[in-house]
Amino acid sequence: MITSLLLINLLIWPTVDITLIKSAILKRKSKVQESESNQTSNESQFDCLLELQNELRNLYLVDNVQSEKLTRIKLENSPYFSTQQTCQEICDKLPVIPINISHKYTPIGNLSVSKELVTDLYKVISLNKPHIKGGGWTYKTSDKCKNNTGKYNQTGVAIVIAFRDRWAQLTSVLSTLIPMLRRQRLCYRIFVIEEAGNDLFNRGMIFNVGFMEAMNRFHFDCVIFHDADLAPINDLNPYGCDKQTFIQPIHLGVGLDIRNFRLNYPELIGGVLKISNKHFVQVNGHSNLYWGWGQEDDDLERRLKYEKINYYQMSPSIARYKALPHETQNKEGNPRKIHLKLLSTAVQRMHHDGLSSLNYKVLKVIEHQLFTHILVDLGNQPKFYNCN
Repeated sequence: MITSLLLINLLIWPTVDITLIKSAILKRKSKVQESESNQTSNESQFDCLLELQNELRNLYLVDNVQSEKLTRIKLENSPYFSTQQTCQEICDKLPVIPINISHKYTPIGNLSVSKELVTDLYKVISLNKPHIKGGGWTYKTSDKCKNNTGKYNQTGVAIVIAFRDRWAQLTSVLSTLIPMLRRQRLCYRIFVIEEAGNDLFNRGMIFNVGFMEAMNRFHFDCVIFHDADLAPINDLNPYGCDKQTFIQPIHLGVGLDIRNFRLNYPELIGGVLKISNKHFVQVNGHSNLYWGWGQEDDDLERRLKYEKINYYQMSPSIARYKALPHETQNKEGNPRKIHLKLLSTAVQRMHHDGLSSLNYKVLKVIEHQLFTHILVDLGNQPKFYNCN
């Protein structure tokens, strides 16, 4: 009897597609997993932002006087600080420039980029002899050198270039930058600071490292922070430590060819910036927290404003650069949300986040003919960047 009923039920019950049942079950599992993943992601995002908030809170504890004192202690404790190379020493090692070719050391204005840019480093070296190993040079017309340490008889200018994986661009920049510095008859030394490792590129921290390492090795009054892909194309743009530099920082990187030689916005001071040592130490340098591209220059701009240090934008008629092509930065290299959060706290943390809190390890120093190359380990980027 039971067997008959089962047989009848099987005969009258609609046929069910097992494949559809399996598909429905899999979809349900997928939705559950997606929901759990979103919840985990939200929790992770919250934890990261909480860590960022705690990090920022810990940076509001040091005032301006303390930060400047910490920076000076770092410099004075350096084993190299007492043996800084001077412009006088550079001049003593260079041959006298004959009077009959001195006219070659005069600015000419707009440069012919197609002819000036060279991607072969050895060719750049051969075209810019003589030079002092490590990248130092000064204009010398007499054996005494007393009045040949810069147009305004100041000590030298340090050129600090932030760098990673852009040798072709760097060489091209040097091919036009070095002749320009010489035509302006400056005493200078070039430092190329390279970030080691695979973490996000920390441009602001690299500039801080470059400033400290340059101070250890060279006696200068002002520094120029220079991107590795901006080639100057007008040699009237003043790179020397002139009188105006000691009154206010000067934004040299105003006119880029890819922007039709116009600023993106009035507060932009990135690309190429000239600033006196005094002003840079006063604002505690750049922030060390901007891993990835963007906003580190805006952070410095807010520091300058807070300290009532006005800056000057050079005229784009002479502050002109060719932006050399390079690989486009991916989204991972531009953690904008975190940077905007940092930017909103720029003033509150400026006296503890910068030169005074700088920690890094020098891995290698090579004194090339045209520049000093310093490879540095900046440490690991903060965990809150994993939220991005």
